Amino acid sequence: MSAAVRAATASNARILSSLKSPPNVVVVGGTAGIGRAIALSIAQHCPSANIIIVGRNESAANAILPQLGSNPKFIRADVSLMSEIRTTTKKINDVDMLI
Repeated sequence: MSAAVRAATASNARILSSLKSPPNVVVVGGTAGIGRAIALSIAQHCPSANIIIVGRNESAANAILPQLGSNPKFIRADVSLMSEIRTTTKKINDVDMLI
């Protein structure tokens, strides 16, 4: 592992550990690609995190939720629509990290 990767990993761990425990993390688009990888990484480095995945694909969310700790949640929403963003934000009470 390169020095840059070690430094980035250590920095990420400090960020997660600086949040109240357990942190409430919302990952928009967390069912695939970079969002999925971020959600999995947060779950790995902070198993106590309450991770909420916001996205359109419920079946993809159901595949990843068991890997996201003890209290994961999925909210189905198309965030390209402002009306769905408004509805979704009413379902989320506390956010420590929004991705």
